[in-house]
Amino acid sequence: MESQVTLSPLNPDDFADVLESLFPRVLWTPRNESDNAIEYRNIMLLGSQGSGKTTTAQALAWSLGRKYGLGQTTFAIQIAGIDCLLSVPTKVPGKCWLFVAEDITLAKIPKGDINEFFQIRHLIERYTGLREGMAVTMFNSHTFHGLDRNLRDTFNALIIKSVPTNPYDRGILKRYFNWLLLDRFEREWSIDKCLVWTPEHNHGVLTTINPAPNDSIHNVTVRRSLWSRLFGLGGQ
Repeated sequence: MESQVTLSPLNPDDFADVLESLFPRVLWTPRNESDNAIEYRNIMLLGSQGSGKTTTAQALAWSLGRKYGLGQTTFAIQIAGIDCLLSVPTKVPGKCWLFVAEDITLAKIPKGDINEFFQIRHLIERYTGLREGMAVTMFNSHTFHGLDRNLRDTFNALIIKSVPTNPYDRGILKRYFNWLLLDRFEREWSIDKCLVWTPEHNHGVLTTINPAPNDSIHNVTVRRSLWSRLFGLGGQ
């Protein structure tokens, strides 16, 4: 019944609060000298151009920085690829890392790179020697079509910034979200809102995104075969 789905502007949940259970404040510690206790989460973010995907990623980075320490949190974005994400921010010591692959349908990503991305906590240990912390990967796309199956099926959270119009994508979303919620969100869309699915919220929930403060993220440009942006959260 439609009355079970509420989308009033007065009652959306807070974006960071909905994802809270994925990111415990107290993290695992190594059980022995060979154990890698770095925890790993993967997030899929779907939205059209201009829907606010990058702002959403920044909001998550700020939330993680507030939890694990701004000076201990690294936030990196690469456009149309993941090779820079595998080779640069994995070498930065810290407690939390957010690796964002943006517009991933714009370039064909080698299967080996995708496998390494899902094992990125082992790269962090290899490059830094650290064996505890929180590693988070995020794939941003405007469609599921053309994505490697592992990318569209293996995630701890699915975030929707806009509802796609093509039947293929809508069919996948209806596996995770109540269809009434999708329809209402499409009609009442605003850039500061998103839908979030997690195992805890297994029919989806509407959330409000509180953006990161304007001066909280410092930009560094890295130029390679593809243009990418690396962000590091500064401060204590």
